Amino acid sequence: MKSHVRYLSLFVLISGILIFSWFRYGHLYGGGDVGLQTYNPQRILENAKFVWWESAGPGASLPQGLSAIPFQFSLYLLQMAGFSPVAMQAILFFVLLTLMGFGMYLFTSSFFPDSRKYPLIAGLFYMFNPYMMIQVWHRFIHTTIILAAALPFLAIFWNKWIQEGKAKHLLFFLITTFLSVYAFGTYAFILAVWIFLFLLTVIAMIPWQGRGRAAKVGWRFLVAFIVWILMNTWWMSPVSQISPAVLSEQHKT
Repeated sequence: MKSHVRYLSLFVLISGILIFSWFRYGHLYGGGDVGLQTYNPQRILENAKFVWWESAGPGASLPQGLSAIPFQFSLYLLQMAGFSPVAMQAILFFVLLTLMGFGMYLFTSSFFPDSRKYPLIAGLFYMFNPYMMIQVWHRFIHTTIILAAALPFLAIFWNKWIQEGKAKHLLFFLITTFLSVYAFGTYAFILAVWIFLFLLTVIAMIPWQGRGRAAKVGWRFLVAFIVWILMNTWWMSPVSQISPAVLSEQHKT
């Protein structure tokens, strides 16, 4: 545990240095299609609560915006605490960067419990590999950044749940899912995450330990999937009812 705290401090330091270099001039980073999420979180939260956004031109149906409510509420709390838009953005990016590196460090540690070199390399590589820097951070799509930060923790708690079947690990998985639910506003990430979790489930059955073990693992997968669906009904139900009609109109020739 002490070694984990030491490496957490290292990732905090690295993230802090990087954030300082990004925000040393006190400028706000803008995004194209994601907008300025930290400029006025209260206003965005007011919009995100409804599937119809009146502020977008004459109005537009945006049901997937519901998934942004926990994320925007967190930013709203920072706004109410008196943080400036630049400070909120710096804090957000600092937290996400730290979670990326330390999360991958912890995930890799589960495979190499007696080594700290490989987890450290994995954490640093996950933060700074070219794909992450260009396709995640440079593209500046918040759902992708949040998914990248949450994925190692989803994998950690999922593996614990599949391997041990303890309810607390499923609970931690669901809490992580809720905190990162904004990522699932990009529909493709729902499929991507569950394919990833399915592969982790298959790996958990290797080497083959008999049908009994396979049945337990399969049952745990099914239970977690059903509970995940039920827990996300609050935003998935409106999306499933409204999005097909919206998309069909958008792509009609």
